[in-house]
Amino acid sequence: MNNTLKIWSDVIFFQAPYSIIVNLLYKFIGYKKYSRSEGNDSDGLHLFTPIVVFHNKIWNKIPITLKIDSWLFHRQTARYLRRYQKNKKVIFWACHPFDYHVAIKIKPAVSIYDYYDNFSFNEDGELNVLKDGLNRKLIEYCNLIFTTSVTMQSFAKTVGKDSHLIPNGFTHSNDMEALTNVFPKGAKIIGYLGNIRDWIDFELIKKLLTSLDDTEYLAFVGPVSKNVLHIVEDLKKNKKFIHIEAVDYRNIMGYIKSFDIGIIPFKRNKFTDGVFPNKFFEYIAGNIRIVSTNLPDLCVFRDSINVASNCEDFIRLCKSDLSLLNFDTEIYSRIMKESNWENRICEIEKVLLKEMNDLNL
Repeated sequence: MNNTLKIWSDVIFFQAPYSIIVNLLYKFIGYKKYSRSEGNDSDGLHLFTPIVVFHNKIWNKIPITLKIDSWLFHRQTARYLRRYQKNKKVIFWACHPFDYHVAIKIKPAVSIYDYYDNFSFNEDGELNVLKDGLNRKLIEYCNLIFTTSVTMQSFAKTVGKDSHLIPNGFTHSNDMEALTNVFPKGAKIIGYLGNIRDWIDFELIKKLLTSLDDTEYLAFVGPVSKNVLHIVEDLKKNKKFIHIEAVDYRNIMGYIKSFDIGIIPFKRNKFTDGVFPNKFFEYIAGNIRIVSTNLPDLCVFRDSINVASNCEDFIRLCKSDLSLLNFDTEIYSRIMKESNWENRICEIEKVLLKEMNDLNL
């Protein structure tokens, strides 16, 4: 999309704000977290890192700190735009409810909300009042809303705004062969690849692991979040469980193709109902059978993947003979073509350019 936008204007990337409090804290304990950076390149791309006093974790607890930091963010952004982009109209691309206060002060020609997570809820599915209020305001304010899930698309509708459903995409070389030396030979490998975090239904995983026979293994490939590290360590006590740390993303196809079944064992709550897992597209590209919990965006693929209605059904599907599982290579090929990032970007470009044309920009 850069090439299209750069015909109309330059592209400025705003990094996560540099927090004075956080960096003083890290300096005090002798650990450098990150540094502030700013720069331009010769191809119309710019990088800018604003300075704030507080931090997004403080914003949630003390809302006034968000307003203070948003004011600082806006002042620096306005000064930056006057200095480098004087007399140019602005397209503002927001990707979080916290961007609302900045958006309304900048007054862009076009405002876009990249609504990619169900921000109104925390990861346990509990309502976050601050984010929910800002989320609704940002939806109302923006000209365009892109959502990655039918759940967020429906939510935007309740706020009174139409949105454009553009799910995640995946583009990866598919010529890598399955790895032959990482899992027990001749065994059935039920695998999960991705971040191992608290949106996984670990009670389901424990029951699945207990049900496995001598020819079946459960493999997790990916980094473990600190808050679930103790759970994974407990799973490792079972000899049927295999954990491989984070691997180079360029090599993921080798691991995925080594799975007999790729699983998406996410628990259901109001946050995860807005998740359209990217691993769905990764598993599709790996041409393997898929078993998933009944996430809303995956239920529409019931004819080509295996969506479980409950815990017992999930385990039954994982233990089924592979020939009995839903698996349609023609549908897989169609999904791969549609989900290619180039096609996804083309969809976004069409919508954005139409909006700019309608506004005579």
